[in-house]
Amino acid sequence: GVIAEFLKTNPNFKIVAPDIKFDSVTVEGVKIEGFDTHLTKRRYPHKHIGEGQFMAILVKDEQEEIELEDFNSYNIAPVYRKDMHDIEREIKSVVDLKGLNLLKRNETIFVCPDIPMDFGKLNLVSVGTVFGNLSKSNFKINHNFYHTYADRFTNTIDLDENQVNRYLHGEEIDTHENLSGIVAVTHKNIPLGGGKAVNGKLKNYYPKDLRI
Repeated sequence: GVIAEFLKTNPNFKIVAPDIKFDSVTVEGVKIEGFDTHLTKRRYPHKHIGEGQFMAILVKDEQEEIELEDFNSYNIAPVYRKDMHDIEREIKSVVDLKGLNLLKRNETIFVCPDIPMDFGKLNLVSVGTVFGNLSKSNFKINHNFYHTYADRFTNTIDLDENQVNRYLHGEEIDTHENLSGIVAVTHKNIPLGGGKAVNGKLKNYYPKDLRI
């Protein structure tokens, strides 16, 4: 349990199996869902000579950053693996992140095109499309990402004429659809923003300063 909790908060570590010579004097560790804890070893006093012992070998992945080639800026950096782990945990099964190049400035995550960009010592405020904010391991998707990458979302809802006017006013929408969770909202397949579907209702994520 201690090892599993450590791996949850340190995703750049992994468990590796000890040398096979330990197999004759230990048994396989207890399996915990989502972790390779079976690779740990246990030594029980009723099965082996000596007192009970526990063994786990952890190896750190030295490649801590996800690299984006040919990008240079002193105040915007690649997203660290721990941050990526937190993002993926928050939006699992919501957005397809495959092929997206992510950068970070303070708590803001950006989607950046994979092209050579050398900004040297310029103080960049924004680059590419704002993906969202990562604060204390919690990730919130930004309106710009809904608007730009609606086709990346697992679930979308296309509003009719009446619904779209209510959505742009910031109202809650009756969906009458079997949807659940975060969705990209469109009208005639044109991306408008985001929302959250719960029990036939669409919670409105359209920004207050843009509402009609």
